[in-house]
Amino acid sequence: MRVNKAAFLKDSPIYFDVIDCSVEKGKLEVYSPLLVNALLEIVVVTSGRGSLKVVGQVIPYEEGDVFLMPSYIPHEYCLSEDSERFSARRFLFDPEDWLDKDAAVRESPGYCYGVFFDNSIIACARLNTDTLNKTNSLLDEIVAELSERKNEWRSAVSAHLSLLLITLGRYVSNTIQNIGERQKGESRLVSIAVGMIMDRYDDRA
Repeated sequence: MRVNKAAFLKDSPIYFDVIDCSVEKGKLEVYSPLLVNALLEIVVVTSGRGSLKVVGQVIPYEEGDVFLMPSYIPHEYCLSEDSERFSARRFLFDPEDWLDKDAAVRESPGYCYGVFFDNSIIACARLNTDTLNKTNSLLDEIVAELSERKNEWRSAVSAHLSLLLITLGRYVSNTIQNIGERQKGESRLVSIAVGMIMDRYDDRA
């Protein structure tokens, strides 16, 4: 499933929702089809267990985990056989719309304030209680600003997003680093190719 920027952001400059899926216990389920987004995606798991499949990697998740994925990275969420429910908060946005220049450029070492280090294609971590609470509080502030749109709301959203990424960047200690140089290059080429196809054909296919 391909989703371009215009499709996701037609109603709000930042897309946010709550993923909520229940399944019959004992059945392995794929929550979502293969997703390819034209936006940066932040997902905070609020309940359930399963795995995230991304570029040949299978990453287990459970409550309190956070994932950050740049644009054009194919991925899908699966539920484990012993989990009856999966729920998560999901936010998608274009860094170029909200972050300072260096933080918004994907090829920059300071992209998203360094949360993606060592050329990783995804950042993930299991948050402790304090960091999880701070993360959810910042997400709540972003939702409130987007909903109320008071004076200088765009500046406020930008500030909250920046603080969120800085907070997660300081905490993340489990980014994928076991991808060899050749595989890293292949992953980047896949991302570029997918992006070019999406830009060429938009969402009409």
